Amino acid sequence: EFFIIIKEDSEETEEATEKEEDEEKPQGLYLVDTKNFQVHQVIDSTGTYSHLNFNEDANLLSFIATHDKEDEEVKDYFLYLYNLETKELQKFDEGISGMPEDYVISQHFAPKFSKNSSKLYLGIAPKEIAKDSTFIEEDHAILDIWHYKDEYLQTQQLANLKKDLEKSYLSVIHLNQTGQLIRLADEQMNTVRLVDKGNADFVFGISDYGNRISKQWDVSGVYSYYNIDTKTGKKTELIKDLHGNAYLSPKGKNLVFFDRNTANWYSMDLASEKIIHLNKDLDVSFADEENDVPDTARPYPLVGWNEAETKVLLQDRYDIWSFNTANNPQAENITKAIGRKNTLKFSYIKLDDEADHIDLASKLILSAFNETNKESGYYELEIGKTPRRLLMEPMSGHRSLTKAKDANVYYYSHESFVIPPTLVSTKNLRTQHVLHRTNPQQKDYNWGTVELIHYTAGNGKPATGILFRPEDFDA
Repeated sequence: EFFIIIKEDSEETEEATEKEEDEEKPQGLYLVDTKNFQVHQVIDSTGTYSHLNFNEDANLLSFIATHDKEDEEVKDYFLYLYNLETKELQKFDEGISGMPEDYVISQHFAPKFSKNSSKLYLGIAPKEIAKDSTFIEEDHAILDIWHYKDEYLQTQQLANLKKDLEKSYLSVIHLNQTGQLIRLADEQMNTVRLVDKGNADFVFGISDYGNRISKQWDVSGVYSYYNIDTKTGKKTELIKDLHGNAYLSPKGKNLVFFDRNTANWYSMDLASEKIIHLNKDLDVSFADEENDVPDTARPYPLVGWNEAETKVLLQDRYDIWSFNTANNPQAENITKAIGRKNTLKFSYIKLDDEADHIDLASKLILSAFNETNKESGYYELEIGKTPRRLLMEPMSGHRSLTKAKDANVYYYSHESFVIPPTLVSTKNLRTQHVLHRTNPQQKDYNWGTVELIHYTAGNGKPATGILFRPEDFDA
């Protein structure tokens, strides 16, 4: 309901009238109500304003600002919080309680509200040091020094220099106690992720600290995972030194992780910290069956959780499985092994970008690719039933499937060697209505053909390939 106007000082032109020179120009940050076009002043100070963000209810606004001149080498940045209902503007700087020594508000991190507006997450960073203006670079030798105990190779350090200089560490201010900052991330933490859109009382931390040197040859790496309390900043280790991948459910009820050393999936209930083996006694591999790199095989994708977060969906090479994350895993192949029987690779398509969970009571749309005949397209899945074929076409690409939010209408891009990229709409994923062809003039040209062929490779193994023939080729 609002849009933002930032007004800054500008130099007078020689043609300016005396009246214009005498007028006081507005400056600062303003909100315009799009219902009645009333202008509300947020702050009247000259400055540079960035990372403006409203909360879910659009009654709170946060932004980063500096009021220093443009040519100042080291600027002071502030975090502002504006209440649109009370018109109160709060300002936060390095003096806030809980700020580490020699740390300041980061200009490189966009503050964000939790979905319930109880917290404001921000970034902090080490205070920037002004360059020595007396130092003349041409008069000195400039060296890049690397030690074999450095956590990162020198080439990595140089490549990541700009990113490292702009690195921010996640912190939080609880809006019922705005005088206190809680630091959530530090130099040892690689990544910190919000849980339940920031509503949870903890965040999810990922760190390879202590294992960074070995990552120089063990590319997949070894990581530890943490629960970090947003009220105290206290870290609780959930998994130590995992050679694999760990995923937290959207609301933070359970943690599912894959151990690449054993090629197994596990689930941890965060309340009890009890771990169960999900794919125990299954004779299907959940690790890449075609792994051809000098590393342990990575897992096939984790698909998602149901609304209650009592079930998690995982993929093998062809099919999709459902596992209970409670005491009894109860594995169920929800695509009824149709994928493996027919060399069909199924993948779930998320059609609602705002959905955090999968509604297992609704019909699901799956993309499908047949490894044998190279057909691709879509299937429909109802839990408990055999997947139903909707659309499959040979050697064709079907991309960017999107569904209207309030109607049973889909659109996607379709193309092949003989069909130019074409945008189509459909109500049932069976019949198509062409919306736009990128190259309609192609129909006026004599075009080539394409054919799938099967042959025996030089090593004696069966192989398949695609044979492209030029126009009018008759051999």
